[in-house]
Amino acid sequence: MNDFDRSPRVVVFSQGGAYRSCRITPDKYVAARFVSELADAWKAYAETGSLSTRSVIMQASVIRSAADFLDSESDRFLTMEGDTAALAHRLHDWESAMVLKFPPPSVRAKDLGMLLRNNVARFLESKDIEGGVLAAWANSLVLDGRPSEAVPLDEFSNDERLQLEHACRNIIRAAEERLVRGDEFLRQGRDPRKHGWDQLENLLWAMRYLPYEETFCAHLAGRRRQLDPYDIERISGVQQPTGGDRRPLLLRAAGAFLAPDAEFLLAIRVLLHLQTGWAPEESTTLKLADIEFGNSSVRVKATKLRASRIRWYTLTSPQDGPWGWKAGDLLRRAHHAMRHARALAPDEDLFWLASISAARDRRPTEYPSYVMRAQNFNQPNTLNALIRRHGLSISQPHDMRRLRKTVKSARAALLGTLSGAAGDDQSIEVFRGHYAQTTTVHTIAAQTVLRAQGKVLDRAKNGPALINVSASEVGKIDNDPELAQLASHVANETDVEQQLTLAACRNPYDAPFMASGSLCHASPSMCLQCRNAVVFRDHLPRLVVYREALDAIEKDLSPIVFSEVYGQQRVNLDAIIAEFPEQDVAVAREQDVTLHRSLGQRAEL
Repeated sequence: MNDFDRSPRVVVFSQGGAYRSCRITPDKYVAARFVSELADAWKAYAETGSLSTRSVIMQASVIRSAADFLDSESDRFLTMEGDTAALAHRLHDWESAMVLKFPPPSVRAKDLGMLLRNNVARFLESKDIEGGVLAAWANSLVLDGRPSEAVPLDEFSNDERLQLEHACRNIIRAAEERLVRGDEFLRQGRDPRKHGWDQLENLLWAMRYLPYEETFCAHLAGRRRQLDPYDIERISGVQQPTGGDRRPLLLRAAGAFLAPDAEFLLAIRVLLHLQTGWAPEESTTLKLADIEFGNSSVRVKATKLRASRIRWYTLTSPQDGPWGWKAGDLLRRAHHAMRHARALAPDEDLFWLASISAARDRRPTEYPSYVMRAQNFNQPNTLNALIRRHGLSISQPHDMRRLRKTVKSARAALLGTLSGAAGDDQSIEVFRGHYAQTTTVHTIAAQTVLRAQGKVLDRAKNGPALINVSASEVGKIDNDPELAQLASHVANETDVEQQLTLAACRNPYDAPFMASGSLCHASPSMCLQCRNAVVFRDHLPRLVVYREALDAIEKDLSPIVFSEVYGQQRVNLDAIIAEFPEQDVAVAREQDVTLHRSLGQRAEL
């Protein structure tokens, strides 16, 4: 190995952060050659991948962990360009040792194995090394000591869903009020190079319209700084995490008036998923080109990884507002809130933009400690962090995938079928293994059976009564005055009344379809399902005509809809007609009867 291979690999961080650099020194370890190869892949990715300082340091610590373990004399000859089988065995030994050192429920061993695999895969790709044992190891699942099948995620309860909605709406309202105030400051601001850096309005004006120059540093971070970050935080109501006794950064404090923070974007996403039931990646990977803002709607191109499908959604939303909490409105609110962030980072193609404290690719014209970059919603901008910060009482795990489960379970409950939980975006295999285990969906089958049983019983006891005698004959009966009066009314019906009724009604103010005491407006469409209906022989011609009307309606409706709306009526109607002799039915068909269906078509609503 030459001196270059043994030389330290150093990644230098941008100015303004707590760390100046991070290094890996291969010569300190027995497996120096292998460590130098890992360090090359680490440094190349750190310089081209726009990693945060924390990510660079964390990946370096993983390489050091493996290097400390590979301390046998034989490890001196390990290399990713040589005997990869021996190296894969040693990496397996290291990973097994990490599982023993960090047993479940810790995920440290899982993270170590995943990150080292990524570095190995990057080196193999850079050298165009394909196949082999080491490549298979890099593409294998991590060895983290956990069961092969995790406990399925359940949905959030209704109370938990309401807590999330309430908290996220408050976050969005507060951020939008702060941005409106920031716009007022911008309108009042002037060039601080002429009018001074001692006013928040001028500072915001510079951050928005002036490219950064090194001469600004003295006014923003040095002794000549004339604005106190604590005062700005009190005005904005946003406290930036600083750690220890360090003072908050001036630009971070002022920037709260200029662009939304990552928590605002996460709150938008939470509400968006509760509205749509999307998978987490469908919103995380949204690009600006994937969203089309129209006059009355927002079209979104969403990619779902599990089903390997790309779909376009059309979300209703007015262009000029006012915007509410529907899915399209949420995207418009986010786009409007990020307008200044978009202007400060015009080259970013992802939709979600937020400020970060440091970036390795910060341009000289960008302000230190306030750089606009695409938001990836990793730590600390996760659902778990949001719930913890706002003290919500939400059950574990705090996973974005549970939002999708919540929506799917609600749909299943509303539709009353298990298929309602899966929708049209999953195969039956995925549906059986992914949705059917939620608590709500587990009860759907039993609830459906109970509802069906109750429906059948209600219809059986609430159907019309048939008196296969003419109304004029029943009207002469003295032992039942109420029935005799009802029959007399039918016998004396006018032509108009005969055209508007299918049966007599014992009490039009006690209909099962209306509030008690109110007049029934469901006649005649619901009479054949009503307990108050009484059918005499006089009604037979009208019933035959109504049977023909139902046959005509059936041709225009789908079988499922017709069965749900008119199915029981036709069953009751056929049962009534079957009680009459065939010759009487034939005579009724020949009569010239007109039946007008009134405006109150309750059965069709």
